[in-house]
Amino acid sequence: MSPSVAYVETGVATGSGILIEGGYVITNAHVVWTHNTARVVFPDGSEHEDAPVTHVDLLADLAIIGPLDTELEPLEFGDGEALPIASNVYLIGYPAELENENVKPTITRGILSRLRQSGSVGVTYLQTDTAIAGGQSGGPLFSEDGYVIGMSTFALASFTFALNSSVTDISEKVQALLNEDPSAAPVNRRVTLEGARTRYNFSLDNLWDATTFVISEPVGTEVDISINSENDVNFTVVNPRRTKVLSVDSRKTGAESGSFKVGYDGPYFLTVGQSTKGPARVNLNSSVAISLYKDVDDGQSVSAGQTVTGAVEFPADQDYFIIDMVEGDSIDILVEAVLMDPYVVVHWLSGSYPEQWIADDDSGVGVFGWDAKLTFEAPHSGNFYILVRDVFDNRVGGYVLSVSETPPPAS
Repeated sequence: MSPSVAYVETGVATGSGILIEGGYVITNAHVVWTHNTARVVFPDGSEHEDAPVTHVDLLADLAIIGPLDTELEPLEFGDGEALPIASNVYLIGYPAELENENVKPTITRGILSRLRQSGSVGVTYLQTDTAIAGGQSGGPLFSEDGYVIGMSTFALASFTFALNSSVTDISEKVQALLNEDPSAAPVNRRVTLEGARTRYNFSLDNLWDATTFVISEPVGTEVDISINSENDVNFTVVNPRRTKVLSVDSRKTGAESGSFKVGYDGPYFLTVGQSTKGPARVNLNSSVAISLYKDVDDGQSVSAGQTVTGAVEFPADQDYFIIDMVEGDSIDILVEAVLMDPYVVVHWLSGSYPEQWIADDDSGVGVFGWDAKLTFEAPHSGNFYILVRDVFDNRVGGYVLSVSETPPPAS
């Protein structure tokens, strides 16, 4: 099986991949996210230096690379969900691979322990005791007769078990992505570098509004950023390793500026926000050309009975939604995710400070006990903000936000 198991490398991460029909390689989104190309190597030494990353589903943690010009045989899929518990299973991949050129796959054996369901995320996970280490992500889990039944996705070291996405679900999502079907793969996101320039004038509508830009420059480039507004504005820069390299908020009004040196290959995210309630006009100047990143989640209107699929696309990303409520109305809010630990806040801009917001982290349970859930009763009529982010501000991933009317108490 190993000749068709790929080694996948970007400027900041490595992983494994599965060769499928059409010359495509599938892997985890968290292996390649933010990169538009990846290096793909097979055990026979064949190498694809700048293979295109064509699709990324941040909700299902799935990415597609290719198509590649290869004569290798694609791997065949089987139904792991139908296997008896305690069946032998095998992982092949490239954990902790140190040989950048002469890469060799490894194999580990374990048993199928149980199945776990992810609810609205739409993926079944095969829980096993096969070892997963860094670099194994995206690699195939095989049944004893050589069929791919899962994709390595999560290793929970504190519990000494691993979760593998069932290819029964993954294969449907792959076809949806290749067919450009937004209903079946709703968080297919890409980082584009189009329309880059050095100056921007834009507006921030409210306290939670933010505008994000992508910086893609060679390693070693010095980048200078300055912004100016009558409001109290601020900005942060996050590198491809999901680390904040710059955070500037030194003045209540006027100009803010800062500099950093590009240390990694891949896109950096520059996010401009504000600390005041009202709308703001902002002028931005950069020493290098930068591209506007459109966060399609921000500013959407939602209502009771609605479900929205979104994504935290870079560390410190915070999405905001607006809901119009009548005093006394009560809603239940649930945020489900697997790639990040969702944190949900309802915020309003009136009343005394202790009454202005409520929040939740882990009340919604979910696959890992991470899902967020809360009940909110409107203290007055008007618009309220629903905010979604990762609780640690260092993970990315898709989520499902569900808003429903609070059921009446049982009589």
